[in-house]
Amino acid sequence: MRELDRDALRFHWKENEHSPLETLRFTRALFGLTCSPFLLGGVLECYLEAWEPKMPELVVELCKNLYVDDLLSGGVTVKQAQYRKEQAIEIFDDAGFTLHKWHSNVPMLEGETESKDTDLSFAKQQLQQSGEAKTSLLGLGWDKGKEEVKVKFPTEEVQPTKRGVLSKLAKVYDPLGLVSPVTLEGKVIFRDVCDQKQAWDTKLAGPLLRRWQKWEQSLPTEVSVPRSITSFREPLLDVELHSFGNGSKLGVGAAVYAVVTQESGTMQCLVAAKARLAKGGLSIPRLELVAGHMATNLLTNVRNALDGLPISNVYGWLDSTVALHWIRGSGEFKQFVQNRVTKIRAQSDVVWRHVSSEENPADLASRGGSVNGSTLWWNGPKWLANREEWPPNSVTSACPATEVEVKTIREVLSLAQPKNSSDRVEEVLEKHELKYALRVVAWVTRFIANCKTPKKLTGPLTAANWRT
Repeated sequence: MRELDRDALRFHWKENEHSPLETLRFTRALFGLTCSPFLLGGVLECYLEAWEPKMPELVVELCKNLYVDDLLSGGVTVKQAQYRKEQAIEIFDDAGFTLHKWHSNVPMLEGETESKDTDLSFAKQQLQQSGEAKTSLLGLGWDKGKEEVKVKFPTEEVQPTKRGVLSKLAKVYDPLGLVSPVTLEGKVIFRDVCDQKQAWDTKLAGPLLRRWQKWEQSLPTEVSVPRSITSFREPLLDVELHSFGNGSKLGVGAAVYAVVTQESGTMQCLVAAKARLAKGGLSIPRLELVAGHMATNLLTNVRNALDGLPISNVYGWLDSTVALHWIRGSGEFKQFVQNRVTKIRAQSDVVWRHVSSEENPADLASRGGSVNGSTLWWNGPKWLANREEWPPNSVTSACPATEVEVKTIREVLSLAQPKNSSDRVEEVLEKHELKYALRVVAWVTRFIANCKTPKKLTGPLTAANWRT
C-alpha cells in the first residue's frame, strides 16, 4: 500500500493483556476487506492490459474466463491447452500471482510447473495438490475421470412447512438449468403454499403435504451430465444452436441445444435451460410468446458464452402457431405482445420454425417432471442434426387468437369547407374577441353612415351605435 493510503488500514493491537494499546497500520492489501475484490480485479486488469500488445489473443481469452480469482479455460487440443497454461503462468508470475490448484480432464495438464518459491509453506503445498478424480467447477461438481458435471440435491429432510420447502429449493445449485424441470415442480408446490397464506412454520396438511412428500422422495441424490458438448478432441467444423420454448399455465421454459460437427462425427446435446413459474392471468398464446422471448434471451447468452466457436446458424422453435405468427408477421399489436415481439425481432439472425408439442423438449421445462432417462430432454429431437428430417415449416396465418392482440387504430375524419375570403366580418370574429369585433363593426357602420349623409355623427360610440 502507498504510504499516504495506509492510514485507511489502521487497527488497534495489544501484545499481551498488560501491554499498552498500540495503533498499527497494514502495509499490504488484505484479503477479506470490502474493497479486496475490487483491488484484485483492478490489479489483474492493469497487468493484462500491459500484456495485451504482446499476446492479444491470449489476453482476451484470459479476460473472458476470469471469475474473481479462478481461471476457467482450456483448448480444443491438448497442445493448445498446454500452451495457454504456460503463457498464463508467465503473465501472472509477472504480477506476482502464482497459479496453482490445476485441474483438467487430461492428467498430464495437471502437473505443477517449477515454482520460483523453493520454501513453500504447508498451506501452499496443500493448495498445489491435485489429481483427485472429483473436484468442482465454480460450484458444480466435476468428475474428471468420467468427464461429467453433477447437480446435487440436498439429502437432509426438512420440516414440511413453508420455510422448509423454500429452504430445500434454495439449496439446489443449478446455474445452467440442467434439472430445471425437477425444480419447477417444487416451485409450483411452494406457490400453492403461498396462495394458502400459511404462516412460515405452519406444517402442511392434506393434498399439499402429500404432493410435497412425493416430490421430496422422487429427488435423486445427484444428476450427472457430460461436461463437453463435443465427442472428439479435434477442431470444430461447425456449430448450430437451437432454442426451444414452451409455455403452460404452470410455467414457462426454454432449452438450448448445440449440434456440433467434427471430422469424426456429429453430436447434439443440451447446453443450458431455464424454467420459471407462469404469471397468473395470462392467456396461453401470451405465455407461449413469453417462452419465445425467454428462448431468445437464453440463446443470446449461450452464444456469447461460446464466443470463438464456429457458430453458423441459430434457430428458434415454438409449438404455438399463434406466437409464431406474431413473431413472423407485421403490423401493430397491443403493448404486452408488441414489446416482446420487438425484443425477439431484434435478434434478426434467429430463424423461427414450428415444432410439434410431442417433440418439443421445452414442454418438460414448462410443466415439470423427472429428467432421468429422458432422451428428448438431454439430446433434443432425434432429427435435429439431420436437416433433411426436420418437420415442415408450417405457414402461419391470421386467426381469431392472433387478431385479439392486434392494436385498434382509430382514424379521425376531418371535414373542411373552403373559406370565403370576402367575408371580412368572419375574419374579425376569428381573430378577436366578440367585444372587440362589435366595436370595430360599430365604427365601420358609423363611417358608412357619415359617407351617405351630410350630417356627420361624431363623438364616442353610443348605445344606439352598438345596437345597429
